[in-house]
Amino acid sequence: LGTSGDARSTLASSARAALARAIELDAGNVPAYTALVDLDLRTNVTSDKLRDTLGKLAALTDGKANASPSLWIARGAVEQRLGDIKAAEASISRGLAAEPRNVSALLMAADLALAANDAERAKSYSVRLSSVNAPADTIKLLDARIAALEGRIDDALARLGEIKTP
Repeated sequence: LGTSGDARSTLASSARAALARAIELDAGNVPAYTALVDLDLRTNVTSDKLRDTLGKLAALTDGKANASPSLWIARGAVEQRLGDIKAAEASISRGLAAEPRNVSALLMAADLALAANDAERAKSYSVRLSSVNAPADTIKLLDARIAALEGRIDDALARLGEIKTP
């Protein structure tokens, strides 16, 4: 069953309000922050809302020796969306330092490497993703993007052809 755009928007607004309330009740609620960031990125909220969330994430991570890797990774995702690539790389690096097998962080690091036209670094993340048993199709897509960046279009198309579609 499909959901209309208005219904999705209403649902997203309700979810955002519930997550904001959860954070209001417990400012250190890591799952609520990570869910809020995921929701905000998926629903393309305004840059102002993202900056507000980033400020809260910064307060929970800056100068904190034991900040949750999930918070660093969420912070990196927001920074990347806002275009602060250097900050995003630093945040993702901090998240990976604490949780080196985190598939989401490895994928974001690979994406940042590709955006910087650094195929070798992206390849290293592809290897790491394979070692942590990331979904095969996710790795194939990453490998196709790497091949395309390197100008190996036939290899990229072949990797894309290996991806199972529903």
